[in-house]
Amino acid sequence: MQIGDIELHLGDLDRPYRVVAEINARVVNMLDLGSPPPVDDADSALREVAVKVGANAVIWVEYGHTTGPWRKRSTYALGTAVIAAPRCSSHGRC
Repeated sequence: MQIGDIELHLGDLDRPYRVVAEINARVVNMLDLGSPPPVDDADSALREVAVKVGANAVIWVEYGHTTGPWRKRSTYALGTAVIAAPRCSSHGRC
């Protein structure tokens, strides 16, 4: 499974899955102290964690921002890593 193959969903899936783990990832903006990193960076980090635990999707993804020491801004993502059944095509093939 490659990082780009990991599906991210804000809600539930419409097909069967097995829960692997609750996961989270955080990215810190070290260059621009006033802005948090983009959510896309947190998505990439979350996908990396999902690959490490053997998942092919993350459901119920949530995002947030925090401010740490010296005004370092971070963006975090968390969700439930799952192994999802394959998608079926419109022709009924899975």
